[in-house]
Amino acid sequence: MKALYYCLLLILLIVSCSKKNTEMDWNIPGPDITPESGTYSEPVTVSISCEMPEAEIRYTLDGTEPTENSFLFTEALLFAETDSLTVKAKAFRTVFYPSPVAEAYYNVSLPQLPPPQIEPQGGLSSLPVVVAITSAVQGAVIHYTLNEEIPDNTSTVFIEPFYLAGDMILKAYSTLWGYENSIVVTEIYEFIPNAAGWGYDNYSQTEIPGICDFTGIAAGGYHSLFLRADGSLVGTGSNSRDQISVPEESSFAAIAAGTQHSLALREDGSLAAWGWNQYGQADVPAGYDFSAIATAHNHNLALRKDGSIIGWGWNDYGQTDVPAGNDYLAIAAGNFHSLALKQDGTIIGWGDNGEGQITVPEGQNFIAIAAGSAHSLALRSDGSIIAWGNNNSGQTEVPQGNSFVSIAAGRVHNLALQNDGTVVHWGYTEYGLEEVPATPGIVKVSAGRYHNLVLWHNESN
Repeated sequence: MKALYYCLLLILLIVSCSKKNTEMDWNIPGPDITPESGTYSEPVTVSISCEMPEAEIRYTLDGTEPTENSFLFTEALLFAETDSLTVKAKAFRTVFYPSPVAEAYYNVSLPQLPPPQIEPQGGLSSLPVVVAITSAVQGAVIHYTLNEEIPDNTSTVFIEPFYLAGDMILKAYSTLWGYENSIVVTEIYEFIPNAAGWGYDNYSQTEIPGICDFTGIAAGGYHSLFLRADGSLVGTGSNSRDQISVPEESSFAAIAAGTQHSLALREDGSLAAWGWNQYGQADVPAGYDFSAIATAHNHNLALRKDGSIIGWGWNDYGQTDVPAGNDYLAIAAGNFHSLALKQDGTIIGWGDNGEGQITVPEGQNFIAIAAGSAHSLALRSDGSIIAWGNNNSGQTEVPQGNSFVSIAAGRVHNLALQNDGTVVHWGYTEYGLEEVPATPGIVKVSAGRYHNLVLWHNESN
């Protein structure tokens, strides 16, 4: 029996020693976060892994412990901005115990880009400037705004120098991968206008915008229009009929201002009009063959390239019933009458003649014409002036001399430009209309209802 007992004991011992351990480990190992915690002076790319590939890795960036609802790690995390960051990660798998929390701390301290350099600096100027923006760091992208807003990555990217001739606030900053954005720099540009206005100013029609590249002016009833060197328009004064709601185009070559409407000639020979349209004065004729325009109270004239004339708008006095022919050089529109200068130097008039405003003088030596409310002007080739029509404010009592090169007629007053760049006024004197500016080098004059404009050219115009 004793031998049998020891035999059985030996068998049990052998079986026990040969039995495999089948107990399973239900714990998930903690995630590994790389790189290790520390301070970095360049963007940091963080990876999180786990020895159990089937496990999901969840992470947080706000210092809280991850849960099964936290962010799921699927790809490396990129920290490309200056910041202090805490990454906590935990692995989860169904029926397994969650892993321990792994943590890493990063202090990303990127070098800051130097502020962009703007040339020329802001300030007051009477001439246009060409602005360039550069960065001392190669490859930096510069964003800028010109509307006082703080620029961001959606703002205009500086590519090449740009032209400025009007009051502007420029803001710019630089950005580049691996750097903290530069600070925003600001330059304020102010320009002395190359135009002036005076007279009745109840709607600010004599206030000139801070722009120094005007090439054209037009004084209307209670508004003013300005043509810029780039072909765009600016309006000031009354906008009761949208007469200064100018088209947002840069394609204009000439402007004219009526009482409550405006007219413009494009570089391609077409016309545009806006403002009051009770008499169809803003319904411009189609075509691309126009070379000159004129407007007054509620009617317009346009000269075609072939020398013929077309008229439209209010026609109670026949002021838009233009004469036939194609031998005309210039046109002028008064309140209810119209004038045209012919190639032979003679003048023709039509429309209202209640004050003799279309009883034109004889002769073939005229080179320019202008029409007021009920009076008319003409410039002779010898530089002298003649006027006719209503004279209740002395508007037909022309100044003596033969030094005049340009004329303009207001409602009941006139302006004339002399060859030395000075201006002479006569006629109605209320509202300071006779107080002409002493600015030298004036090249254009325009007379409105009760206000005036003049223009001089800067060196760059």
